[in-house]
Amino acid sequence: MFKSILLTAIVGYATAKTTLFSWSDTYNPTLSSGVENYVDVFFKYDVDASYGSDYIATAPDASTETTENYGARVWSWVNGTMEIEWFRSYKHQIMVSLIPFDVTPYAQQFYYTYSPTFTMGGRGWRNVRLGDIFTTVTENAQTCTQSVEQGTATNTWSTTCSYDPTTQNDFIFEDLSYNYFEDGMGYLAENDATNTWWGVQYYYDQQFF
Repeated sequence: MFKSILLTAIVGYATAKTTLFSWSDTYNPTLSSGVENYVDVFFKYDVDASYGSDYIATAPDASTETTENYGARVWSWVNGTMEIEWFRSYKHQIMVSLIPFDVTPYAQQFYYTYSPTFTMGGRGWRNVRLGDIFTTVTENAQTCTQSVEQGTATNTWSTTCSYDPTTQNDFIFEDLSYNYFEDGMGYLAENDATNTWWGVQYYYDQQFF
């Protein structure tokens, strides 16, 4: 038990990120006069490789499991984004993400509950993700507001329009999402009884008290 708690503390205090390399660029093609008032196109790409450690704390409420998660990771990703804005009022964005590798050699979860009785425990695991491709679609429309108070007071009626991130719609486009090991090597996944090197593998899962 002491070893598990000590590992939690060491990995947690070491939370940091070091970027090995990172590239990004944008491209906004110039459209003909008049067309740009109806449609605008924007392209972007990001490439990154990093290593470091993560810390995530979740505390939903006292009646459920509260967790703190620490982990050491090395990962890389490539994002390609295309965004189209229609009539200066509606945005449609498609982002294709490739994760060549995302490896967590060690991660630690410290958990406790208050109800019905107080319990405390820990879990240690590793995770290997290779060849993930997923496509995220984001849609958002401008919302417009008009101040009645200002309009009646000054007899000036102005409308303010903006994109509200709280009203945007995000979803994963499954037809353009793919996992190399789960989809491309499904036969291996179904018949590998030991499955000792990829996916989530637990070192231990122990309740302390």
